[in-house]
Amino acid sequence: MDFRFLACLLLAFPAAAQAQLVREANTTLNLPEELPAATGYQTENALGDLRFSNPIDVASPPGVKDRLFVIERRTGIQLVNLNGMTKTPFITLNTYLSSEGRPLRVDGDNGILSLTFHPNYNENGYFFVFYSYEVGRTIFQRVAERP
Repeated sequence: MDFRFLACLLLAFPAAAQAQLVREANTTLNLPEELPAATGYQTENALGDLRFSNPIDVASPPGVKDRLFVIERRTGIQLVNLNGMTKTPFITLNTYLSSEGRPLRVDGDNGILSLTFHPNYNENGYFFVFYSYEVGRTIFQRVAERP
């Protein structure tokens, strides 16, 4: 790509380079609390009595069948042992980021948004977390790699 062309575009259209996105709230979508009887399906809590705070994603390392990682948007990631149906904190990201002066941003569509594991996680322990944080009045979104 010709970077001179890109620079000319940014100089010619500075407002486009600084545009702010605005999320409009959906005020018309209403989901039923129970599934309609006509579907023939019933809902069931797959993790027994375990409860989570703002769960947004579930992930599991390649080939692992006895553990789930539940991403809680406002706090961190819980490790669920499926054999005993117990959970323990895997990462408390909000505490770590706050101690670094970069508090986790959890309003709107922000927070801890996703987790994925390296294909060789079982050998190298690497995983990736997608999250939002705030410095001053600026929101940043990052993908962090952790061993």
